[in-house]
Amino acid sequence: MRLGAVAAATLAALPDTPELQEDDRGFVAAHPVTPGCGHGPTIRRMRRLVERYREECGIDSLIVHLAIADAYAGCLAAE
Repeated sequence: MRLGAVAAATLAALPDTPELQEDDRGFVAAHPVTPGCGHGPTIRRMRRLVERYREECGIDSLIVHLAIADAYAGCLAAE
């Protein structure tokens, strides 16, 4: 989760230049979203993994505990 947060912050810090916007439009034009694209083998596998983690690991409650732990760590660091 922390790696994802760092990646999201890094991406958010990138300037959204007109050149990048043009590249984004070109990518979308070259790779259009088609009906049913969310049902491919990779998406199905990811959904099965998420369900497995929910059932076997209680990942949803783990996420809550990690959020609480991060908030607590932030409070300690601020002191």
